[in-house]
Amino acid sequence: MTNADPRFMDTFDATWNTHNVPAIMEHFTNDAAAHLAPPPPPPLQAAYVGKDEVRRFVETLMPGFRVDSRDAHVQGDTIVWQSDVSFDVLRHFGVEVAHTRTEVTLRDGKVASFTATFTPETLAEFEAAARRAGQPA
Repeated sequence: MTNADPRFMDTFDATWNTHNVPAIMEHFTNDAAAHLAPPPPPPLQAAYVGKDEVRRFVETLMPGFRVDSRDAHVQGDTIVWQSDVSFDVLRHFGVEVAHTRTEVTLRDGKVASFTATFTPETLAEFEAAARRAGQPA
């Protein structure tokens, strides 16, 4: 095991903020997995496994996408940081910015596992938006 470079977060974010899907996908291994926790409402899903599904995940997020991250901490091949993310699908849910704890595990410098865990504050915003829309939270 090698130690991941905490500067990866800055490069990863900068690439996402370009909206260049092929460049973003260069950061992922072929067998990468992306997870959102707890499971978000459709059209998002809880897990995307394999590069094709991860690409679909990335493409779903791109319209109106912006991420700002901070506080990267490294433990071996894993980097954990805090993110503020905004994209059109979120706005459709009635949430302007989602706050997440983001964790990536790298293999050979690429993302093998990506998990974004929504904060309790963001979950409360999802629930409030669902209530306003008359949907179950």
